[in-house]
Amino acid sequence: MILDIDEKNEGGRLDKYLKKHLREASDGFIYKMLRKKNIILNGKRASGNEVLKAGDEIRLYFSDETYKKFRGREVTEESGDLGDSGLHNIDGLIVYEDENILLLNKPPGMLSQRDGGSRSSANEYIAEYLSGKEEGETSGFKPSVCNRLDRNTSGLLIFAKNYASAREISESLRERTIKKYYLAIVCGMPVPGRRTGYLTKDHKSNRVRVCELPSAGASFIETDYRIIKPAGALTLIRAELLTGKSHQIRAQLSSMGFPIAGDPKYGDKRVNEELGRRFGVRSQLLHAYELVLPEFKGILKGISGKSFKAPLPGEFEKVMRGVDGNLEFKGTQGLYS
Repeated sequence: MILDIDEKNEGGRLDKYLKKHLREASDGFIYKMLRKKNIILNGKRASGNEVLKAGDEIRLYFSDETYKKFRGREVTEESGDLGDSGLHNIDGLIVYEDENILLLNKPPGMLSQRDGGSRSSANEYIAEYLSGKEEGETSGFKPSVCNRLDRNTSGLLIFAKNYASAREISESLRERTIKKYYLAIVCGMPVPGRRTGYLTKDHKSNRVRVCELPSAGASFIETDYRIIKPAGALTLIRAELLTGKSHQIRAQLSSMGFPIAGDPKYGDKRVNEELGRRFGVRSQLLHAYELVLPEFKGILKGISGKSFKAPLPGEFEKVMRGVDGNLEFKGTQGLYS
């Protein structure tokens, strides 16, 4: 495999170019291939710190299968993956973009950030997207995600393009002045209103538990719930996240007796199986739907008070249409009423 360097990629380091191009490969793999001369620059062994020039030639001595594996795959709503031929598809996921920030409608299955494995994340996809527009890493700042969503939770992610916007967004998230609204399809119909509790996390199992009373190591949580539309045994609700803890909405709703439909960790197994069989649902029907920005004083002043919404994944509409059409779920009658 031969990679020719053009003017767009001139001036960057070889190792950074390879990490961006082979987005599924670990750093260790890339440096090992350089040491073993399976990756060479202009016919010679390279260390990775070389500065690229237009006209440079990189040769990769991999099989086609290995190259495709580490280059990545095309993004789909089901898998959340993005690959070579599908890079342009990132355009269809962008909700808003200006010179300072970008808002992405993350599909279920896509990581917000890398989790230590080789699987790529929204962070890498946006970095490559901006690099293609010559808006990549500048002045030492690498565009990065400011908030996180669980891998199988869809919806709005905020990316900062510079230090100033990163500071303003981070401060607003820390002070909870950015309003965050989620939509979820839950089993049964919870009583609307503000709900509080205390959350503890088991890091080994990556599960959390919600209790009504405080305990050692527990974090206070608070969420406001509103009913949007009842539909048979399920209900479409809106949740305003007033504190932002891991798995907060999923675990709190489950502890209340109204688990999110499709949730493999905190949900109802019988309902999940039925949703999977009838609609192909494979993960929690939870979507980070809307962000309402506060009054900014700095570089983001021009978008103060604006609201941004992310379209719902197709699974939401399929399930609501099916249930609204008097679809009954086996074994759920009376469980969530």
